[in-house]
Amino acid sequence: MTFISNISGSHSKELKKLIKDADEIYMAIAFLKQSGLNLLLPSIRQAVNSDSSVSIIAGRHYALTEPDALMALYKLFRSKDIASLRLANYSSKDPVFHPKLYLFKKGNTVTIVSGSANMTKGGLDDNVECSVMLKCDTSDKVWKDAYAFFTELMSDKRSEEGNNKSIAKYAEFYHLQKKRNRAVKAVPGELEYDRKESYGHLRYYYNLYKKEKGAVYVNKLLTRKNSSYTESKTIINQIANADHLTKSIFRPMLDRLISGQASGRWYSYGLQRGKKNIYTDHKQFQKLIKYVKHNHHRPVDEVFQEGMKLLKTIKGAGVNYLGEILMTYDRNRFANLNNTLVKALNEICGIEVNKYPQSYSATEYRTYCAVWQEIRKEFKLDNMLEVDNLLYQSYIKFENK
Repeated sequence: MTFISNISGSHSKELKKLIKDADEIYMAIAFLKQSGLNLLLPSIRQAVNSDSSVSIIAGRHYALTEPDALMALYKLFRSKDIASLRLANYSSKDPVFHPKLYLFKKGNTVTIVSGSANMTKGGLDDNVECSVMLKCDTSDKVWKDAYAFFTELMSDKRSEEGNNKSIAKYAEFYHLQKKRNRAVKAVPGELEYDRKESYGHLRYYYNLYKKEKGAVYVNKLLTRKNSSYTESKTIINQIANADHLTKSIFRPMLDRLISGQASGRWYSYGLQRGKKNIYTDHKQFQKLIKYVKHNHHRPVDEVFQEGMKLLKTIKGAGVNYLGEILMTYDRNRFANLNNTLVKALNEICGIEVNKYPQSYSATEYRTYCAVWQEIRKEFKLDNMLEVDNLLYQSYIKFENK
């Protein structure tokens, strides 16, 4: 028997070795995300192409398993008779599906890995997770019980085939959950408990900040930030409305946005670093602003996706620029996106979001905004700009603890 942890090693490293050596692979995971699948997919693909049998069942409670990850497995498995994808039942009457069980068989030798690790990047590599790995024989009772448990999970009584139809149906539920900011939950009690605990950690560090600065200072700062973003909106509207925008006209406008002279106005070291390159692509920058100006009322993920496409045509502009433009036009729906804010959610709250802002998909950004909306509601804040301040100030306290 061996103990596995993400402190002394990683689950992904151990699982990749086991996948490579096995003839039969069985995985039952509560939460499956693209970030975790990416770590194991090359090994799983190699196993399938080498005629190893692969069976995977994933959970759907809480809308945390990602449809894109399910679709990636379906596309890999659909032409292979020896591969099977099942989706655990997830209606409100069904028990919560929560196993993290990995089984491997080669001849009569078998391995059982079970613990806390979901198939997410956090579960397999980054979070504090642990599992027990047991090697035994197919005649041993522990293997027979584990395999029987897995077989039961794969039955029609507890799951359904993962295909285009079932994944598309789940995707509707998944997007509805995110769109409603998790207001609709398959099993609300557990998720609400987890969130309260997560936001309790955040509240601790934010209270340290407020205690040090004082309530009067914090209130004045938020007032200045809101006022400054109103001024920023005036500036970007001027950029959007300029009929013949030249570099000489654009440059002082951009400088006014990110000079850092006004508290709360688009100020970060990241924005400062990239602005010189943006001067040259002023017309593309104008095009981005125009798009957001005329479309910010549309779904969050749709606007973000198109904004990212336009962003790629602007040298020096990172996703932090897009976040600022989005939040300037609508402080009630869009969230800013940079390394510090992402770290606050991952490291203080323990809420797993993509750690690399520049690589966010539209789906990940929608989920990210939904978490911000939860924080806004939990802390009774007026808008997302105030969530931005809370996360930033809390992380500074957390980092310097």
